[in-house]
This record gives sequence, C-alpha cells and structure tokens, in this order.
Amino acid sequence: MCSVGKIEKYVLHKAFEGYIPDEILWRQKEQFSDGVGYGWIDYLKKHAESAVTDERMAKAKTRFPVQTPSSKEEYYYRQIFDGFFSCPGAALTVPVGPTIACSTQRSSDGVKSLLKRLTRLVEVSKYIRTPPDIPLQHP
Repeated sequence: MCSVGKIEKYVLHKAFEGYIPDEILWRQKEQFSDGVGYGWIDYLKKHAESAVTDERMAKAKTRFPVQTPSSKEEYYYRQIFDGFFSCPGAALTVPVGPTIACSTQRSSDGVKSLLKRLTRLVEVSKYIRTPPDIPLQHP
C-alpha cells in the first residue's frame, strides 16, 4: 500500500523525522524471507515437521501447558526456547497464534487503520500550539 514515489508507511516515517537518524528512518524495509531467501525458511519448516513426531505433538499440552504450540514448527522452536529460558513464566513473553506477517490481510488491515489514525493526528496537530521554551532555573 504505497503511494507512487513514496516509501512504505511514509506518514509513519515522517512522524519520526528528527528523532531517528535519516539513514535508519528512510532505509528500505526488507521482509525476513527476502533477506534470507524462501528456501531457507521452507527448509526450517520441513526440518521441524520431521524433528517433532506426531506422538510428541499429541502431548504438547502436557509438556507446554502455558502458550501451548499449535504446530510442529512452533513446538520445535519452543523446545529451543525452553532450553535457554527454563523459568515457567518465560513462555508468557512470547506471543502465540497466527502470524501477522506483512503479506497477510490482517497486517494490511492494521496498516490501513494505523495510517488513518496517523493522518488524523497530523491534521489535528496543525492546531496545537506548543508552549515557548522555558529556561530552567536553578534554586
């Protein structure tokens, strides 16, 4: 959802001008799969499918009662995660559920909604007066 000649999420980038260095703010976004290649991602999915047995997957709720993996790929990564973070509450820090990857309809709808809100914020901000700088006085 790009305007002709403008970077993706232009309004969002514009809002952060002056706060983030230009070389970071205006760089082109790359999806993860574009950076590493789809072959690598497909390989990881296939590897997880063969590494996690149906029997293990059937017992996923018992092994992982909190944030239970819903696919073999999730199960595979969860095993690795739990190997590093054994605290029972650690799993609560990781979101689960369907992806909100850039290419999904859910993501597209979210971006459209955000752009509407940001556009409105920019429109309203024209009418907000900022107070003059007040020098700090030391006691």
